Amino acid sequence: MRIVVLGGAGKMGAFSVEDLVVNPRVDEVILADRDMEGAAAIAAYLDSPKLTITESDLNDHEALVALLEPADACVNATVYYTNMKVMEACLEAGTHYTDMGGLFHGTLKQLELTDRFAEAGISAVLGMGSAPGAPNILTRYAADRLDTIDAIKIYDGVPG
Repeated sequence: MRIVVLGGAGKMGAFSVEDLVVNPRVDEVILADRDMEGAAAIAAYLDSPKLTITESDLNDHEALVALLEPADACVNATVYYTNMKVMEACLEAGTHYTDMGGLFHGTLKQLELTDRFAEAGISAVLGMGSAPGAPNILTRYAADRLDTIDAIKIYDGVPG
């Protein structure tokens, strides 16, 4: 499986890249970012033959589609206001999509693409970033296994 991580040199993107390169089901991870210095530092730290880095410009639609076409999936770890742009490129490329989330009104706009993704036979998973996303899933997992819950406290830390 080949996965492109857009914004892979950022905080959440770098964690995604790290998780993917150690996953035995993933054959190749492409860290795509405009910050090539940051991408190179992450690649050096992870030192994985599964990882390649490439410069990407989300404003170049044709180049973005070309980057996504050979990929099985795209993890969009860029800033939320690029979500629609990246989703449109994934639709054109026929590439499965997930993102780290965004603002409510942006998510409503993204949901308008549901039928197009379904017709293309590809998935789009929204809001899988730090919060909401993983904490919600983990909290639900724990809650389903407990008799009672007095409080739930979620701490989220990203090294600076």
